[in-house]
Amino acid sequence: MITVDNKEPWSIFQDIKKILPDTLWESLYAGDYDISTEYALVLVTRKTTEDLANSITNGHLNDEARKMVEILNLSKKQIKVAILEIEGWMSATIDGSFRTKNKVWSQKWSYIWDYLLGLQLHGFLIDYSPNQHFTVDRLVKLHDYFSKPESEHDSLKAVSMPAGYSDQLKILCCIPGYDIILGKRMGEKFGTLRNIFSVPWQKRVEVDGIGQVKAQVIDSILDEEMKEE
Repeated sequence: MITVDNKEPWSIFQDIKKILPDTLWESLYAGDYDISTEYALVLVTRKTTEDLANSITNGHLNDEARKMVEILNLSKKQIKVAILEIEGWMSATIDGSFRTKNKVWSQKWSYIWDYLLGLQLHGFLIDYSPNQHFTVDRLVKLHDYFSKPESEHDSLKAVSMPAGYSDQLKILCCIPGYDIILGKRMGEKFGTLRNIFSVPWQKRVEVDGIGQVKAQVIDSILDEEMKEE
């Protein structure tokens, strides 16, 4: 199900509802679109290119990102994703200023992109849509994509983690068979990555959800000779 924030364009809500009839129109605490499936919670904030420049400068995007992380951290879904959807045309002038369809901004292109890089480094995904029509298409496709079970999204375990999680947890979630929940349990049991990696595998199976295979895969990865693919 998709919930559309009631401050978003009515036309976007109507177009999504034509495809997904159970779409809701409500006030959201964080983000502009709440995509909730059996397996995932995906929060999307939509920014036109003009709004992107404004919201970075006035700090609004910072505040919104923090609220999105707050909601995601409380969720018990298997997959939790924060997405910034950038909508519209953008470019740069010869001197490097950020340019949108109707305006040349005082901000430099590099300033905008450095900010977006920072969001990505904190776990946000950046998506792009040229106009509202394609925004609707992207949102529906995101809903369809994250309606699949986690077993079909193994590649997301390292990159779908929202901001707010530690580097140690991200490293653990790169290990086959491990996710955020198991990573947290391991951290609560052993405290540090060094402890997790150094204890005998028989100790790891004491953690709920860790069987012999998952317990031993850590040793297999640590002992295997590194190869260049």
